[in-house]
Amino acid sequence: MRWELLGQHVNAVRAVRILREEPVQPAAAPVNLAQVANYRQRVSHLEDRLPSDALDRAAYGGLQDTQPRAALLALHGRMEGVVPASWEDRALAQIWFRWADYVVPRSALGAFTLGAAPRDERYRAALDEFADAVLDVLAGQRRSRREVAAAFPDRPAGLVRCLSVTGKVHIRWDASSSEVVPAAVPEVDPSEARLDLARRFLHWYGPVSRSQFAKWAGVCMGDAELTWSELHEELVPVSFERAGRWMLASDVAVLCAAEEGREFVRFLPGGGDPYLQLDRGTLLPDPPSDLGHHYLGSGGRRSVINGLTGRLLLDGKVVGSWGRAGLNVRIAPWTRLRPGQVDRVSEEAATMSGPLGGEPRLSWIE
Repeated sequence: MRWELLGQHVNAVRAVRILREEPVQPAAAPVNLAQVANYRQRVSHLEDRLPSDALDRAAYGGLQDTQPRAALLALHGRMEGVVPASWEDRALAQIWFRWADYVVPRSALGAFTLGAAPRDERYRAALDEFADAVLDVLAGQRRSRREVAAAFPDRPAGLVRCLSVTGKVHIRWDASSSEVVPAAVPEVDPSEARLDLARRFLHWYGPVSRSQFAKWAGVCMGDAELTWSELHEELVPVSFERAGRWMLASDVAVLCAAEEGREFVRFLPGGGDPYLQLDRGTLLPDPPSDLGHHYLGSGGRRSVINGLTGRLLLDGKVVGSWGRAGLNVRIAPWTRLRPGQVDRVSEEAATMSGPLGGEPRLSWIE
């Protein structure tokens, strides 16, 4: 097994975790915070929910599922008719994407697997060799991640998470156990898969930088820059917060048309909702410091899963935190809400009975 090459690949990917801002390009049009926020809410379908048969569009840019059923609640924020089993619909697949649990459109498996594979043939060969060894362990059946890791006792247990880029393994995580699942490699040209992945990122997260793409996709900076250069004719430069960013030329009209004043309420799950992933330091406010004592229950135990890591989106603005334990949903507004706004938030919370499979029990933290 080519463990040394695998280690080099992992280190190259990890090297992009420190973001590097790009200089503003000549003739770059300036865009502001409100435009970017409104654009991302619109194109990721937070503003208006999709119909119940649009799972592939609701998960277009991938939905992180690191926290229990975060992807399910992210689907609910974007689509009608979500039920507890929607995450297992045949239109969707579960994989490790940049080592994190993700739910992605099955029709886009090539983009989210082969599209994130390293361009270096040596690294791809090492990954394929490791994946084939894992397939031997699976023997055509899905097995627990711990069982797979135990077959390679001298390697880090989490190393198997890098293998989804081969297209040979998927996962199944039901919020209590994680299994590795053998899969057929998507029949797609890897070069087209890379472009598809980049276009999905640009569309849902624009305006963005090359380093943001590298970090999001889990690829090294050199690979990201090559993909960018191959897309160059489809991109236009913009200036955001005095940094150079890029957008698909086909999305510029949508950005310019994005307006404030829309009325909607959404509970965005913590742990990776697409809207919460990029530009947190500028686009998303931090919660008030005095919320800290609400994160732990009696005896120091967490009273809400992962604390109040979710975000409450009201009319396009983040106005509070929320978290849940089962059907118990707690909301901590960051500002005083008007009675009518409280009613709207409560009504939206009630709709979570669909994905949660029962009526939420709502409580407010004053």
